[in-house]
Amino acid sequence: MGLFNLFKKKELDKKIKLSEIDNWIRNKEEEFKKKNNEVIKQISDSKKEIIFKLKENKKTLENVEIDSKKENEKIKLIVKENLEKYIEALTIFIKNLESINNESLISLISKIDESLVQFSERSSMHFEKATILIGKELGNVKENIGEFSRSLKESLKENKGFIDESRILDQIKKDDSKLKEIEKVINESKDFLKNISEKKEKTHEEINKNKNKLKKIKESKDYKTEENKIKDIEDKKKNLEKEINLLRSRIDFKKLSSIFHSDAKKMEKINDYKNNFKELFLKDEEDFKKLLKEGEIFSESINEKISQINSIKNSLSSLSVKKDLIHECERIEENIKKLNEEITYLNLEEEKENKKISRFSEHIKEILTNISQSLSLINIALE
Repeated sequence: MGLFNLFKKKELDKKIKLSEIDNWIRNKEEEFKKKNNEVIKQISDSKKEIIFKLKENKKTLENVEIDSKKENEKIKLIVKENLEKYIEALTIFIKNLESINNESLISLISKIDESLVQFSERSSMHFEKATILIGKELGNVKENIGEFSRSLKESLKENKGFIDESRILDQIKKDDSKLKEIEKVINESKDFLKNISEKKEKTHEEINKNKNKLKKIKESKDYKTEENKIKDIEDKKKNLEKEINLLRSRIDFKKLSSIFHSDAKKMEKINDYKNNFKELFLKDEEDFKKLLKEGEIFSESINEKISQINSIKNSLSSLSVKKDLIHECERIEENIKKLNEEITYLNLEEEKENKKISRFSEHIKEILTNISQSLSLINIALE
């Protein structure tokens, strides 16, 4: 307790910055080193002693002659089975104690305590059932473990202040390590965001270049000429569609059907024209005219309408579009579309990474609160 009190007086109301934590931890570890080694040695010596005693106890238990005892055979069987289980639990306990290293005081105390609890859980029931016939031998084990446990408690009591501060220091070290890991993740995320920002900037520049290139082409004389041709072609196609529909409306299919009702082939052809007039007319105009003439319904107005249609067809065939510029514009527009999709993807990645930073930033606040609370236990304020 004296060491603890001195420590508190020396650092009473002291303030340290987060940037000073690493140096503070190193200084405290150096300051605690001698005392830490002393306490570790004290506990380690007790551990070695109990391991030796328990190994001797184990040999004694393994050599116990239960069969020679004057007792009911069923009871002897129960005792023998539970003694075997108890020895098994004792063997595991000894191995666990032997495996505990002495690198850290807090870890040493924690693992010894954990081993004691596990042994108690594994062995208690078997101890109770086996002690019926071999109480003395089992009692010696219990007494040795009890003596070790009391010795450990006494050592902990004598060094309570130092151990408490060691636990606080150990917790601060763990929190500080977590803090650094999270800060590393956040810094990596910030680098990733910077990379995203640079990619977005370059992609926007590329979009603007493509837009300017597209604009330049579309404002050029050659493109406007081709664009007008395309519009003219579309207008003529619509007009052609309209005139073909007008031509169809002038055909008396009912009259044709009555004329050729006994001619199966002609009736089939008439029905085909009724259902698919445009395609069949454009495919074979002469065959269409022949059918009308045979049915004596070919008129001057029909002939004029066919001439109008042919005039439009001839006009369309004389128009040709230079597709290079059109294809180039389509290629640029497709490229702009892909670049915009890339921007959308980068925006989603940016949003996801910002959420990640926000989440980890909240975690940092929690860790800083924990460090601050730990420091306050030894009268140090975190600035």
